[in-house]
Amino acid sequence: MAFNTQFLPDPTRVGAGATFGNNNTIISSSDYEDGLSIGKIANWSIATPGQLENYAGQSLPVHPAGLVLNSQSYPVDIDDISDANFAPNLRPSFVEVLTSGIGNAKAVSGLNPTPGESVYPSVADNIFKGLVTTNVVAGVQSIGILLEVIEAAASKAVWQVQFNISPI
Repeated sequence: MAFNTQFLPDPTRVGAGATFGNNNTIISSSDYEDGLSIGKIANWSIATPGQLENYAGQSLPVHPAGLVLNSQSYPVDIDDISDANFAPNLRPSFVEVLTSGIGNAKAVSGLNPTPGESVYPSVADNIFKGLVTTNVVAGVQSIGILLEVIEAAASKAVWQVQFNISPI
């Protein structure tokens, strides 16, 4: 993401997939599925161990890997990491996910959360899959604490979350 300054003190100016602060744990992987969604939760693949994939929801017992981060080299309005079949020369050699620390995540719209609530990955098999939510689902562990609702608009809800995703 290219900005005029190197320091971004205001998280409301940055969309989903960005980190805030410098005490974050970020892991990188060169093995990821095409179309991985920036700003959503990814999980470790069961079919291809070690591969990051878009959150599978409740249909499979999955373990969240982290928040898929945007890169400084991507345009700020990108939603998905390049599809290798569409633009192989634009496919990044690796992706990064935030496992612990503060990050901005795409969120389920229509909720009225308050700071301090536990945050979970959405397991709905629809457009909300992989977004963060405060809705509790049996068998799904909390992945963090809500710090601030950055954008509440239905089409682009973004929350700032203190992530703490346990390792596998």
